[in-house]
Amino acid sequence: MRVLPTDTPPSGIGKVGPPPVAPAIANAVASLSGGAGLRHLPFHPGRVLAALAG
Repeated sequence: MRVLPTDTPPSGIGKVGPPPVAPAIANAVASLSGGAGLRHLPFHPGRVLAALAG
């Protein structure tokens, strides 16, 4: 892979990546906490800590 300098704003296929990120994080928290997952966005620190606490 090469990174090419450009003056063009980001667009294109790179926007496909973000949608699966939130479910992946929620599943990771559920795995760490023994099943208690995150169900609502945004995943702010209070919600993450509460989910990890059980």
